[in-house]
Amino acid sequence: MTVNNEIGVKQPIAEIGRICSSRKVYFHTDAAQAVGKIPLDVNDMKIDLMSISGHKIYGPKGVGAVYIRRRPRVRVEALQSGGGQERGMRSGTVPTPLVVGLGAACEVAQQEMEYDHKRISKLAERLIQNIMKSLPDVVMNGDPEHHYPGCINLSFAYVEGESLLMALKDVALSSGSACTSASLEPSYVLRAIGTDEDLAHSSIRFGIGRFTTEEEVDYTVEKCIQHVKRLREMSLKVGFNWLPTGLTWPLLLVKKIHLLFYQMAHCMTLVQLSISCDHLITMDIGSKSDPLCVLLQDVGGGNWAELGRTERVQNCSSPQFSKTLQLEYHFETVQKLRFGIYDTDNKTPELGDDDFLGGAECSLGQIVSSQVLTLPLMLEPGKPAGRGTITVSAQELKDNRVVTMEIEARNLDKKDFLGKSDPFLEFFRQGDGKWHLVYRSEVIKNNLNPTWKRFSVSVQHFCGGDPSTPIQVRCSDYDSDGSHDLIGTFHTSLAQLQAVPAEFECIHPEKQQKKKSYKNSGTICVKICQVETEYSFLDYVMGGCQINFTVGVDFTGSNGDPSSPDSLHYLSPTGVNEYLTALWSVGTVVQDYDSDKLFPAFGFGAQVPPDWQVSHEFALNFNPSNPYCAGIQGIVDAYRQALPQVRLYGPTNFAPIINHVARFAAQAAHQGTASQYFVLLLLTDGAVTDVEATREAVAPREALAQTVLAEVPTQLVSYFRAQGWAPLKPLPPSAKGPAQAP
Repeated sequence: MTVNNEIGVKQPIAEIGRICSSRKVYFHTDAAQAVGKIPLDVNDMKIDLMSISGHKIYGPKGVGAVYIRRRPRVRVEALQSGGGQERGMRSGTVPTPLVVGLGAACEVAQQEMEYDHKRISKLAERLIQNIMKSLPDVVMNGDPEHHYPGCINLSFAYVEGESLLMALKDVALSSGSACTSASLEPSYVLRAIGTDEDLAHSSIRFGIGRFTTEEEVDYTVEKCIQHVKRLREMSLKVGFNWLPTGLTWPLLLVKKIHLLFYQMAHCMTLVQLSISCDHLITMDIGSKSDPLCVLLQDVGGGNWAELGRTERVQNCSSPQFSKTLQLEYHFETVQKLRFGIYDTDNKTPELGDDDFLGGAECSLGQIVSSQVLTLPLMLEPGKPAGRGTITVSAQELKDNRVVTMEIEARNLDKKDFLGKSDPFLEFFRQGDGKWHLVYRSEVIKNNLNPTWKRFSVSVQHFCGGDPSTPIQVRCSDYDSDGSHDLIGTFHTSLAQLQAVPAEFECIHPEKQQKKKSYKNSGTICVKICQVETEYSFLDYVMGGCQINFTVGVDFTGSNGDPSSPDSLHYLSPTGVNEYLTALWSVGTVVQDYDSDKLFPAFGFGAQVPPDWQVSHEFALNFNPSNPYCAGIQGIVDAYRQALPQVRLYGPTNFAPIINHVARFAAQAAHQGTASQYFVLLLLTDGAVTDVEATREAVAPREALAQTVLAEVPTQLVSYFRAQGWAPLKPLPPSAKGPAQAP
């Protein structure tokens, strides 16, 4: 696309065209969003084929055109055969009224393009600034420097884009391009530019055109602000996603389970596995084995894919392999691994002719939560490989240092004719002979002595992990049409920036060459530059933090009669229903991070025997003094036994269970260490009844946290970071909660 339909970014068409031309590759561009809106020259841009659409320039809908280069000629095979219309490429009756309408629309667009662009730019700036001024946590997607102002894509954190669209019924907006508007998947465009999946799901596309008025923009801004604030309160996701006591509670709407799991965010990082073995069996006569280890991962359908193998250690029955194996770690996925130990007596990569010394299976979650995991080696199920064992340890591959800076400027040059400059900063890292943008500050309007907001960037992104890497800092005057004026620049490094307070002269190269009396165009002052360690989820888990998992199941009447196939509690002939599907999906992931695999499980909203009073926190196993179930299967068994013994009733009250678990989380918080974290999974079919009580239960000052499983890593890290607690070394198992009746 010349201009991306979803985020309005202008692509470097001329550069792409030159590359294609130099390699004798035909170049086609979709210019539907560009023709009549920005200048285009097919010759200068080396465009061979270009498609346009009439409705994008106020022409008739249903008609478009394809430009095909004549010199040098590009030949296109006929799409339809017949009477030879459209120069033989698309036979069929020519829709003359549509063609004439398209031509007239192109003529008007060409005449009005310059005026339209200036007017649309002002309206776009009005919309963006007024929204961002009134709403926190709003992100503009795409590069603001190379952007067509008529297409604006904003992400509103903590709000579902589809929900906002429904609320703004009288405003024509979209949550993506027309091609993907029906998809539940987050925008592939936003994912491609590195947007977090939650933010991708919260994006809205605003279109501004020739006939858009200031009144319409102001109305849209007003309604947008109103509904975003309302939805953030309703979505129960504003602020931190944890209690002040360290409790997260994923709320899983069972009848929307498929939608929620489509929207799961990903916690992905690289881990490195170190492997050793002890007491391997001997297969060689007169000497010990020559073992190597092969790592495979379950890829589904009964298939295993090899991820890597260690080196071969000669003549050793207790090898420590020096070669580590790397793989991606995903918290929200059960990653089944298989380790195979082979005695290799040849140099061929095939293992079929080598002796199998034993194998072991586990999940990656088990390894990272155990820090060091030792398993017995098995020749086959039920047949141990002698006394052989395999020991696996994990280490996260990550530079988790973060640089935080606060910067101000003095006496910057004035760039605007009727006002002062509107300065912003850009930081570039040198690499591969190029300058790579690593951070862009906000714009401060009409100010020659600005102080920008404090910001943080990972050291890896900022300087590639090397404090001596050259850094270029550019200070520019912002212009809404993208033609920003350079105020000045200077070169430095992270090592120099850390020598605070540090000052750098902002130099404009052209002015410096032309004026002998030129000194500088202002001074940039670094007030704060700190490099700190930012701990990750795996730092805490591998440091011994236990995730305590509790389940609450909705037994209210709105689920329907369990004997009816329409009920969410209806057990199919295979013994499965929507609640059990949701429980398995979440529980199988979380259980790897709980050492004793004992999980408290409760029901709510049902009449329970013997007095048939409504209970909002009864133990699924009907043992209030010991509500623990052994593993996820234990919860499943307790649920199946409880279902026919209770009467579905109501209302849907969350507060009792939340208060119950929160008391144990509060006790753990008094330890002042990152040793325990609590996750309460509520499986429900719909809206909560005791909204105010639930708000009070979760946090007096914070809104409720509604989330899905994959956000647990972010929440855990946010909570411990806010408390100032670093990861610990593994601690001995402590008393579990919540085990008692309230």
